[in-house]
Amino acid sequence: MKLAEALAERKSIKDKIQTLSQRYQHAVVVQEGDVPPESPAELWNALVSAMDQWRDLVVRINRTNMTARLPSGITLMEALADRDRLKHLHMMATESANVAGGQRERFGRQEIRYVATTDVAELRQAADRIFDQHRRLDIEIQGVGWHVDLAD
Repeated sequence: MKLAEALAERKSIKDKIQTLSQRYQHAVVVQEGDVPPESPAELWNALVSAMDQWRDLVVRINRTNMTARLPSGITLMEALADRDRLKHLHMMATESANVAGGQRERFGRQEIRYVATTDVAELRQAADRIFDQHRRLDIEIQGVGWHVDLAD
């Protein structure tokens, strides 16, 4: 199985766990005299089994991420951390530019005047550069995922 397939399977199992959990919650309490729509014991066993599958798959994915490398030589684990870092930097730069570039209403000369302490255009350009780096790295990560076999 390729890493990308394992990631899709992990999402599928996670969705299954969420559905089973909701079904279990509806089955554990019923009105006195009613019968639960499904067997809580069977749902619990299915939930535990799905969680075990998820755990095993996550361990294999993490092992793969620690050993597989991008063409640049860094591991997937490092690339994923870099991608998350770039995502957060982009978000912070964009939000800061929005705050600094926003209009501040003053209703009279007596009110405190607020001014931007940074060049908003420069901050937006930096956010764009960070976004481009994030996008390129994400494409590299996705490409490796379709070529690397999942670790045992």
